[in-house]
Amino acid sequence: MPGRGKLWVAWAAVTALAVAMGCGRSREKTAEKALEKMIEAQTGGKASVDLSQGRMTVKTDDGELTAATGAAAKIPEDFPKDVFVPADASVRMVSRMPNTMMVWMAVRPSPAQVCQRIGTEMATRGWEKEMSMETDESQSLGFKKQDRRVLYTATRDEEGTQVTVVISREEG
Repeated sequence: MPGRGKLWVAWAAVTALAVAMGCGRSREKTAEKALEKMIEAQTGGKASVDLSQGRMTVKTDDGELTAATGAAAKIPEDFPKDVFVPADASVRMVSRMPNTMMVWMAVRPSPAQVCQRIGTEMATRGWEKEMSMETDESQSLGFKKQDRRVLYTATRDEEGTQVTVVISREEG
């Protein structure tokens, strides 16, 4: 899809600079301008960035990307009901762009325990497992259902397990 790279640059900027959100209005304005210049330099097009109250919106000619962190980060109302979220999950960040949503959350169980539960839950919800990968520090599971894909990655850190869920819809 033409122009999709512009949104991916914006998404990378959002995730890399999410810590700038919630740092006070003057710092938000400085971060907004820096992000706009970075995105414009990478894409050759205009970009508009708005940071406020733990939320970020990036607009380019190719579309819009949004992200939320901290208290503003919640499972979105339009999050697919057939995609499993652990009951004890603490949402840390949510970002979205056309056809893709990403949710970062923290849970208590180990990566192996949480991935076992994810596998069971997704199967009962009609998802077909497409991939499974395990390293010393993390586990990933990929699923497909109709025109949608879900990728879970669970990684252990000092605070517990960080789970990233990426939900995408194939363009057709």
